[in-house]
Amino acid sequence: MGNVGLFVGTLLATRHGVGRVIVGSLALGAPFALLVPLAPRSLAVPALIVAQLAAGVRGPIYNVNQISLRQAITPPELLGRMTATMRVLVLGTMPLGALLGGGIASVFGVRLALLLGATVGCAACLFTLLSPVRSLRSVPAEEGAPEIQLLLARSLPP
Repeated sequence: MGNVGLFVGTLLATRHGVGRVIVGSLALGAPFALLVPLAPRSLAVPALIVAQLAAGVRGPIYNVNQISLRQAITPPELLGRMTATMRVLVLGTMPLGALLGGGIASVFGVRLALLLGATVGCAACLFTLLSPVRSLRSVPAEEGAPEIQLLLARSLPP
């Protein structure tokens, strides 16, 4: 079901304004992870299927838009460094999260570990929801991205 979701997500990835899509894909997709730990045992498999489908749809929608935005606002000479840094931050934290989740599951049980992971995922959406990204209608076309500079200038304290 996750792969079906991925296919649907790729079809929907660029249909609306980039800022709304980034925020919306996170805000609407993350709560589906709560289905698995909150489902009664009799509904665990259907909850897992729905959660995987939702994660599959959300993944490409979010990634296509946020990667396009990052690449558009990064000067060409820094693209390699930015991409490498983001990959280390995102992929490098996965083993740490797996160890932490496994430790929590060993001590407190799998359901609590899944619930904590899903809750942290939902809370992480707040950073994007409260950021200036939500106001972007499209990926800036020009190098230097003056739209982003203006948006950031308005959102930062003096």
